[in-house]
Amino acid sequence: MRKPRSFGVKYQSYDNFDPLEEPMPRVSEIEDDGGDSTLKAIFDKQHEIFGGLLNPTKVMAHCPPILRAAGLLGQAIEQSGQLPKALLPLIYTRVATINGCPF
Repeated sequence: MRKPRSFGVKYQSYDNFDPLEEPMPRVSEIEDDGGDSTLKAIFDKQHEIFGGLLNPTKVMAHCPPILRAAGLLGQAIEQSGQLPKALLPLIYTRVATINGCPF
């Protein structure tokens, strides 16, 4: 089997993390709507609900249509009725805990 090409970028995993090595490349976070009406609406809502922007929002803000679609997907899951409403906060908390998020 052929080894996948790295394209010159070395990615690290937590299994072999070495603090002396160069850090893994990161996607910059966007915290200003830059006048984009889609971002403004989403950013304003998150500031109101959470007091700031969630990290996935800051990353997906690079492509406002994808950010909007991700939000609509979350809303569709909540509104589908496939999961009991009382279970949703527990799911969100569990997923956040698994991912090391603070809430």
